[in-house]
Amino acid sequence: MRMPVISGFAKNIPARRTLATAAATVVLGVALPVLSGGTPAWACGDPRLDGAKDVPWSTPGVNPASKFLRNMPSSISADGKWHEIAIELRNQTGHGYDNARPTLGFADPKHDLLRGKDIQVQAWQGDDSRRSLPLLPGCASLGEVEIDTSSLGQHIDNNGAALYRFLVKLSPNSSASLSQLVVVTDGLADHTTTGGSSDLATLQVEHPDATDPSPAPGSGTGTGKPTTKPSGKPTAKPTESATPTAAPVAATSAAPSSAPTAEPSGTATTPGTERLAYTGGGDTSWTLVAAGSALLASGAAALAFARRRAARR
Repeated sequence: MRMPVISGFAKNIPARRTLATAAATVVLGVALPVLSGGTPAWACGDPRLDGAKDVPWSTPGVNPASKFLRNMPSSISADGKWHEIAIELRNQTGHGYDNARPTLGFADPKHDLLRGKDIQVQAWQGDDSRRSLPLLPGCASLGEVEIDTSSLGQHIDNNGAALYRFLVKLSPNSSASLSQLVVVTDGLADHTTTGGSSDLATLQVEHPDATDPSPAPGSGTGTGKPTTKPSGKPTAKPTESATPTAAPVAATSAAPSSAPTAEPSGTATTPGTERLAYTGGGDTSWTLVAAGSALLASGAAALAFARRRAARR
């Protein structure tokens, strides 16, 4: 009896179907990230943004514990002035840390308003000089900016601590709708494998344009309370009320008074700040959308073709 002959093409139908389906899946997998922003940042996730964490020192391979100090400002003004942030790294693991340094990241809770070019950061050196720190490529398209602190590593003995002081500047060109800035930190060191204690702080963003009209009555026009009071001494009163308006600016610039006085050195180091790398914008370009749509359509067509071929067989 003659046995039926099965063609090689028929034998390969399952393999061809699998290959076509896999190809369509790959195309769809490429298209979706492009439609989401054209950068791997669309899938970013930062565990530090979940809130401050306390990790036991007994955890094997744990990183240094990082914490913001109490003089952490509660607000930051988007006027190009420097604000100090101090971070302490601690070690109670029973052994020393090599190349210990803190991380420092900034995020916008809305994930779309903060850009890399809105933030500039400098670090205080041991000789009271300042060094501009670049940005790390990452999730800037999602409103998160990470600072490169790799140059700040140092040794920390067991039961020791190290202080790191930063100056942060928020650009006047940042979005007027940016109302809060989340600041996060944790510790890193060589030969560690587990995340350590981290910290999170939320700063209120103050935009000078929104607060400028309020100091105007204290400039001597006397359109408010001075006109309702005796006309003799009101001229001294407005001049006194002008000085408290400058107090919040000094308060938000952190404890050391050297930060404002060092402003000339900050302007002198503007060539260094130009080295700050812009890690990408948050707006999706139409070119990327078109490319993603084309990839998405070709993937769907490939998948439909594979199914039709399977149905005919």
